[in-house]
Amino acid sequence: MRECLCRCFVPETTTVKASVRPRVAPSVGHSVIPASAAPRSVACGNLVPMSTPVSRSRFHDVALRGEGFVLRPWRSDDLGALLEHANDIRIVRGLSDRFPHPYTREDGERFLAGDVVDLRDPVLAIEVDGQACGGIGARPGHGGRRHGAEFGYWLGHSLWGRGLMTQVVALYAPWVMQQLALHRLQATVLDNNPASARVLQKNGFEEEGALRCAVVKFGELRDLRVFAKVKRSLEDATQTAQ
Repeated sequence: MRECLCRCFVPETTTVKASVRPRVAPSVGHSVIPASAAPRSVACGNLVPMSTPVSRSRFHDVALRGEGFVLRPWRSDDLGALLEHANDIRIVRGLSDRFPHPYTREDGERFLAGDVVDLRDPVLAIEVDGQACGGIGARPGHGGRRHGAEFGYWLGHSLWGRGLMTQVVALYAPWVMQQLALHRLQATVLDNNPASARVLQKNGFEEEGALRCAVVKFGELRDLRVFAKVKRSLEDATQTAQ
């Protein structure tokens, strides 16, 4: 099954153990990626040693451990892996235009410098076998919408079809809702990206409708499907559908 990206854009030491972009947006199979802070929470798990992150924030020490992957802050030494996985037309098809193609060294350096998305937000790399191979992040709202956020993710093509992104979202979504005290977490998905929609549905996100004729992608007018999880169903986020 094709499971790649979601067109959403991506405290003190905090780790979580789970069972079961770049000029990017990490987001959010993928969602149309967008990528700011709030209360602390304490979780259990194993701390993963890391190099110096590229940006200091309340999330600079976070390490969320899943089965075969770790979610942790982007680091300056991720540039090579970022270029390897991001410079792929198959990745770009499901993401916003902030994720360019070709993906150049300059693009990667700008992303890791925090010039594309705010890396002080919970924007994390997806690390597999010691290498960053994708990303996930959330961008909180402001003012009256400060209790909501949009999130997105992307994953290198070599790791598609393994169910990995479903597990990543299962770990990240409840964590970020708790960290940012969110009542609502949403993602938007291009109408030609059913794999990303399945990732969200398997994690309890409900489809709320569509933004019709919302995006022009590669010269074609596309709808955006809107998915959301609200705080009353937060516990469901840890129960991945079969």
